Amino acid sequence: VLLALAWSASVAAAYFIGASNEGPAPTPRTAGHRSSDTLESSSETKAGGPKRAPSGYGAQDVDSSDVKAVIARARAEMGSGGFLMNPRSMLKALAPLADLTPEEVQKALAEVEASVREPQQKMMFYSLLLSQWAETDGRAAMTYAQEKSKDQGPMGMGATMWVLGTWARREPEEAWRWYQEVRDSGERGPMGGVENYLSSIFSGLIATDMDSAFARLQTLPDHERQAALRGIGMSSMDPGIRKALLARAPGLEPELRQTVYNNLINNWAMSDVDGAMQWAESLPEEERTSLLRNSSFGFMIANRKKGAQFLIKNTADKDRPTTYSTIVSQWAGRDPHRAAEWLGKQPQGPELDGARRSFAVSVMQRDPAAAFDWAKSIS
Repeated sequence: VLLALAWSASVAAAYFIGASNEGPAPTPRTAGHRSSDTLESSSETKAGGPKRAPSGYGAQDVDSSDVKAVIARARAEMGSGGFLMNPRSMLKALAPLADLTPEEVQKALAEVEASVREPQQKMMFYSLLLSQWAETDGRAAMTYAQEKSKDQGPMGMGATMWVLGTWARREPEEAWRWYQEVRDSGERGPMGGVENYLSSIFSGLIATDMDSAFARLQTLPDHERQAALRGIGMSSMDPGIRKALLARAPGLEPELRQTVYNNLINNWAMSDVDGAMQWAESLPEEERTSLLRNSSFGFMIANRKKGAQFLIKNTADKDRPTTYSTIVSQWAGRDPHRAAEWLGKQPQGPELDGARRSFAVSVMQRDPAAAFDWAKSIS
């Protein structure tokens, strides 16, 4: 759990920090053009004000001095927010919390609410502590998570998802009943519709009873089914579940099997890019090219240069313009200089026009002049 939490936070932080880079963009690497200097990136962390400690969520007669010390040490280890980019620091900070008893978890939540002001730190504490609580009382932990995640955006959604994932593994039927209740009540989730909750619920369901999870999947309307399939894909980061899914998928109807493969390989690539590439290349050519046409994000997140080479290698000639454009659109917003360098090394011709267009759109806000240069390079 701790390793997955660290990895998830690091990927999320890298994505948002990378997407918000400011600075001049490179110009197209064609005759008469040269790339500009390396971009500088920056990020800001906003701290919220103190809030009152929670009440009514558990035993109040436990000596809290040791719990307060654990929280204080964890906060000191986390520092001012850079822990999101340092998994080792995060693990060192949060590992002692895993040894808390259920009663101490309640005291720890009270201490976090009373003393932690930085929103990212607070939601990280919540994610771990509430997951522990969900092991003994999923419904109560979820009620608390919903209350504390209001108006917290993606970080708040993360706390509720961790609770649901743990709850669904321990009590899948109870977690499913809870979802039906909130769906039928018209409730909204932290990031919109409650169908987003299905990602965590099905991630838990698929780990406990795969046949039951797929049977339940068939009863869902399309918008809920897509969310559930994302959860099944996320669960494939576990090698054991991934192996079971790969064994089960051939028996699914073709359209469902393709969707499962799409979600599975994106998550697999982010955790084991070489393994995902090896499996993809073991597929028949037509099936492989069809899969990779719709599944490039994970490879580009894991290793942009390696992912780009792999995608081009496994793209049919007629699909190359689209693949070039997809690669650049996923690369240029986070690292425009390396994306431009890679694009400049490809065979220069009309099939790159879509990629040049994607690059121009990606950099137009940070460097309009460079964007015009790229637009003018379209043949």
